[in-house]
Amino acid sequence: MPVVAALAVRLTLGKRDAFVRHHATEALNAQIWFGIVWNGVGLPFFAYAIASGSPDPTLFVAVWLLMFGLFIATAVMSVIGAVRAFRGRWWRYPMTPFRFVRGAAGRSSDG
Repeated sequence: MPVVAALAVRLTLGKRDAFVRHHATEALNAQIWFGIVWNGVGLPFFAYAIASGSPDPTLFVAVWLLMFGLFIATAVMSVIGAVRAFRGRWWRYPMTPFRFVRGAAGRSSDG
């Protein structure tokens, strides 16, 4: 759902304002990256764990904690990005190694 919200803002208000487009694009890229990692790593592991019948509990808990940590990190970064945008500061998500959608300004984080 966050992907839909970021995309909607980018396609509406982002067409008129470069600042809004930048932050909507950054949010969209972060959500896409989260979705790829969550669905590409977490879901296959949990499907394997369920199909195998008795997975190693230590590994199961470790992967679950890693996926939960990724969820929390994405949520925290989204809140930080929203606060920075509200305060009029340019900001980029530090945990997004690839930008799938172009349109964000080339500005860096300003602390």
